Amino acid sequence: MPSPAGISVTNAASRAIAIVLASLDDSKAENIVSIDIQGKSSLGDYMVVASGRSHRHVAYGQRPLPIGRGAG
Repeated sequence: MPSPAGISVTNAASRAIAIVLASLDDSKAENIVSIDIQGKSSLGDYMVVASGRSHRHVAYGQRPLPIGRGAG
């Protein structure tokens, strides 16, 4: 079902996961795994799990990424 802005939910989710994965890769995250939970959970479309070698890497997950409207 298209959103009111005319962007399909699938395209928005695909762009969002691409931004998240690229950001994690740029931040030198390790063991990055994305899990497709579309239709299985109301939490979101994907769950991403990653690890890091330092406190700075691990703390990365505590700050939100700008993946909503107007981002990218």
